[in-house]
Amino acid sequence: MAPASTLYLVHQKGGQVLIFTQRNGTWRMTRMPPQQLAKVHIIMSYGHHGWTIKEGGVKIQSQLPLADQDPLFPPLGTWHGSRAFAGDWTLQEEKPQLPPLPRMEPIDTGSATMRVVEEDSGLVRVDFGLHSQPLTDQVVEELMETMREGIREMARRPDATMLFTFTLQGAAIPAMRHVKRLISLSHEIGELLFLVARGSAMILRPQGFLGSAMVAIVRFVQTAAAAPWPETIVPTMEEAEAFLLTLRPSCLSPSMRGISNATEEDPTPSNVESELLDEGASKVRSAPRAHVKSVPREDSMNLDLWVPSEHDIIERKDAGVQELEPPG
Repeated sequence: MAPASTLYLVHQKGGQVLIFTQRNGTWRMTRMPPQQLAKVHIIMSYGHHGWTIKEGGVKIQSQLPLADQDPLFPPLGTWHGSRAFAGDWTLQEEKPQLPPLPRMEPIDTGSATMRVVEEDSGLVRVDFGLHSQPLTDQVVEELMETMREGIREMARRPDATMLFTFTLQGAAIPAMRHVKRLISLSHEIGELLFLVARGSAMILRPQGFLGSAMVAIVRFVQTAAAAPWPETIVPTMEEAEAFLLTLRPSCLSPSMRGISNATEEDPTPSNVESELLDEGASKVRSAPRAHVKSVPREDSMNLDLWVPSEHDIIERKDAGVQELEPPG
């Protein structure tokens, strides 16, 4: 029987699944937004210490004794990771089989709504909406907990992906403690979002000071917790639907569906490490993590005193709507 070309690394406690695909002699983690395949290189390779998975200095290492490891094929069984990949993992050839995603009941509190619909081929669509009634701490925590559990369930299913929308038109300006709570959650589950999220759209046509303030808050969140998937701000749900349609797996170009384009444009090293790695290959192995930006230091930005400014807004005259400046 020919060796498998796809392997699944399953966290023994959380259950999240990383997918590794072999191409041109290299094992790469490919469960990520397709747009990141040419930028983020998480490589499983054999070296002086046996089989390891490296990304920016963080690694997962096989627990099989070095003398028993085959340099040509990753050892199945237990691996151990640190930092973002902390804990014990199991490398296996079989795709994890789980029951369908638990049904998530719609949430409608008067100040916020959330609707979750499972569509075709494991794709989940999540629609959030904020309204003119101010958010409460209880509502925020209910939304956060539902989102956290939903993302965890999707991360356990290797075929699950997610698109989502945020309707902000006419919404009350959220309290800064709620903004900070959202940023905190995005960092808490950032590694899981990287596995399942594929695109997002915000619906907002800013008008007056309140509209400008909402756009400034959106821009602040985008800077503090940058998304690795495509995102946009549009004035209507129809435009949001059109944008998300292009991100469905069936609508992606062939180069975005797999890793062929990424490997051709930015070659990765082979699975067997060399003591004479050239500088380019070394950079590929230690490619910085591009999917989550760190939160600004508390001593450099007091979030409780931060106030949105009209200067945070620019007007796109040709479209007749206001939108964010690209983060610097």
